[in-house]
Amino acid sequence: MVDSYVRAGFRKIHLDASMTCADDPKTLAADIVAERAADLCESAESVADPARAPYYIIGTEVPVPGGAHEDLQELAVTRIEDLANTIEIHREGFETRGLQEAWSRVIGVVVQPGVEFDHARIIDYQPGKAKALSEVILNYDGLVYEAHLTDYQTETALTNLVRDHFAILKVGPGLTYAAREAIFALSRIEQEWITDRPLSNICQKLDELMLANPGYWDQYYFGDDVERALARKYSFSDRLRYYWPDLGQHAGWTGPTRSSAVGSPHNATGKVLKREPAEG
Repeated sequence: MVDSYVRAGFRKIHLDASMTCADDPKTLAADIVAERAADLCESAESVADPARAPYYIIGTEVPVPGGAHEDLQELAVTRIEDLANTIEIHREGFETRGLQEAWSRVIGVVVQPGVEFDHARIIDYQPGKAKALSEVILNYDGLVYEAHLTDYQTETALTNLVRDHFAILKVGPGLTYAAREAIFALSRIEQEWITDRPLSNICQKLDELMLANPGYWDQYYFGDDVERALARKYSFSDRLRYYWPDLGQHAGWTGPTRSSAVGSPHNATGKVLKREPAEG
């Protein structure tokens, strides 16, 4: 897979080999992870265009994709001893394979600055708790931090993260969550305003799809039927995002009502879409 990405022109490659294979123990030793990351780098280098050599991210403190499964209260920040060990064992793995030049293109390391989210809660960045981690990166020339699951952080928190050398901020479901909010808002306008033609019933159709094919959400959302129904629509993890491509194939789906917001009163659309009233 890494070969395919490099051939396709991707130049920032995260060498994360922390996921176990079928015959691995439940948890991999750090040196095994580093060795496998170096193997991935060797493979990437073998197909890379020298004129467009890739840059690499190392480190394995990667949260569960799409947010935590369990309820969150607080997160431990990466310890500086663990950071030092991660960098050193990866460097050794690269050198063992003669990848010193590739090591010079390692630009970042994934760490946990203490931010994440679950279905209903967001853990905000607290600079004081990450102070030691923030400062120690200055001892490593050419490296910055990469932080995952920075979705839903406040503008101030994002500013502070970058200030504190968490220069690469990864987001995912926060973007599709925002798109979902906008589409659901248009659906509300539809229900209140459109009376002369069929409605899209997009919220209902999506939920029917999720119930018919629960593989993308069933192991993520817990609780009683009401709690799981709410999570399917409104969870910060936004497992609903996996169902948009299938919506057009849904039996009975005829597409959204054309221009739901066109012709509706400005004060109505502004209320639903959280838009400021127009001046004048």
